[in-house]
Amino acid sequence: MLTIKKWEEYTYYLFLYLKNGDNQRFRSDFFKLHTNNQIDFFNMLNEPNRQLFYHLVRPEEFAPIFSKLEASEQKLIIEELEEKYALKTIEFLPTDEVVDFLSELPKEMSDYYLECMDVRESERIIVHLKYKQGTAGAIMTTEYVTVNPDETVGEVFRRLKIQGKDAETIYYVYVVEGDNRLVGVISLRELVVNDTDITMQSVMKDQIISVRTYTQQEVVIKIIKDYDLLALPVVTLENQLLGIITIDDIIDAYNEETDEDFGKMAAISGAIDLNVSAHSVIKIRLRPLIFLFVLGLIPAVIILSMPKFLEQIALTAIFIPLITGMAGNTGTQSLAVILRGLSKGKINKESFVKLLKRELLTAASVAVICGAVSAIIGYALAEKNILMGMIVGSSTAISLFICTMAGLFIPYAAYKMKMNLAIISGPFIAAISDIIAVIIYIAFICILL
Repeated sequence: MLTIKKWEEYTYYLFLYLKNGDNQRFRSDFFKLHTNNQIDFFNMLNEPNRQLFYHLVRPEEFAPIFSKLEASEQKLIIEELEEKYALKTIEFLPTDEVVDFLSELPKEMSDYYLECMDVRESERIIVHLKYKQGTAGAIMTTEYVTVNPDETVGEVFRRLKIQGKDAETIYYVYVVEGDNRLVGVISLRELVVNDTDITMQSVMKDQIISVRTYTQQEVVIKIIKDYDLLALPVVTLENQLLGIITIDDIIDAYNEETDEDFGKMAAISGAIDLNVSAHSVIKIRLRPLIFLFVLGLIPAVIILSMPKFLEQIALTAIFIPLITGMAGNTGTQSLAVILRGLSKGKINKESFVKLLKRELLTAASVAVICGAVSAIIGYALAEKNILMGMIVGSSTAISLFICTMAGLFIPYAAYKMKMNLAIISGPFIAAISDIIAVIIYIAFICILL
């Protein structure tokens, strides 16, 4: 294991070998590193040193490093590579990695690389590029191992030695017949524990869990998680095997989904990525902020339309931040629970009823406790005015209860109506909660004062 001190010493000598053109020592030490450490070292290099690096590392060796770089970094690197080196590097990337890379390039550059590829490979990539982002087709790879039903375990092991080097994973072997029709699957573990003369037909599992190319990646994530799979086949309606989705692709997809959830919660969906330009982020953030500003004017209009409230403005205004702040917070808390459940596909009719019962009890308890505390604070700040304490306490309790329910029901209703959940953000619920709290507070003042 490399400690920080050892890493600094290790990279010092790697830099030394690189600058001196010591091919043998550099390659010997560099390829002892894990791929992640190789990437760390590569990211430390400036452009002149990277040019030296390309002369010492072959394209097929550079491909695993290139595939792990961010899209913005890949664009920068591909432009500084010699054309032949760049084409060779792309050639050694898995299909799904090539698709991801080309989809980020301008169309003319993407078309150029496709023209330079082998015709069959190019056609396969073009088909992949047509799949909609966020679907199984867009994240699947076509590097997998297939066998025939009548092949024996021994024959399959010999095939794995030949095909395994180019496959994305060899933990699952897919049994096909006819026009690549998937009829079974067998794991590497099952191959190892069976005799070499047993056929695939005898040991394969014919109850296959698979998805279609149009299946949403959230569904794919759930299936792989629920069934503890390391890979998932993608098939046509006729059960023809098109590709597989591996666990590393799913982890990447899961991270994307998590980023999207965070973006939705903060009303900045699409602006989480650090590579997004400032201009794009400004446009993304301004839209919800302007909308929320308009919503925020509603409490102001309500206040101005209540003369009795304006007469008591000096006393009553000091409690507005207290009530609206607590209402907004409880609404956002409830929103976080329901949005997380919806994003993970765990909310159905039964689970929503269960969640509703829990939130009703929680909302009522929190409302009573916070209402009582607010009443005491209101009583004290209003110079022991019992009526003012009752108004503040009652307004707080009712606002908290209603806003908690709003944070639960609004996103669920949007989900049932198949609306984009990105519009049901934390700031949106907070703004709605402010309006509810102000209306309730002013209503109590107008009735009781």
